[in-house]
Amino acid sequence: MQLPNDIYQPAEWILDNLIGITAKGRNFEVGFGPMPNGRWPPGTVERLEYVGKWLQVNGEAIYNTRPGKIFREGSSVLFTGHKTGDVVHAISIGWPGQRLAINSLRGFYASNVFILGVERPLDCHQESRGLVIDIPQAAVAEKKVC
Repeated sequence: MQLPNDIYQPAEWILDNLIGITAKGRNFEVGFGPMPNGRWPPGTVERLEYVGKWLQVNGEAIYNTRPGKIFREGSSVLFTGHKTGDVVHAISIGWPGQRLAINSLRGFYASNVFILGVERPLDCHQESRGLVIDIPQAAVAEKKVC
């Protein structure tokens, strides 16, 4: 139940926690509920719609995944993997820019690297700092939801 003076965390906080807890192999529940009149407060609906839109495009990195040996790199990259072990999801909290270097994937052979929501693979290569993924502006424009 939401009362007039209730304060809730922002939608970004909910999404960041969902990603972080999933990367650790745990469960996450947001404690929202309807008001006494049975309606959902608009602020609650907005937060859940925000997370829902992100999940429509990026849900593959959350649903039916398993934690990897490493769940985080720095403060902005978290990892989940497909239960078969043949897919690693590196989830960047915030947009990484034109390049994303992932030290934890140094020596990792990537046959294809994708941004979820974009059809074509991205260019990537190994450097001393790890797997470097080039993110062209065209891929940003093609992405369905940030």
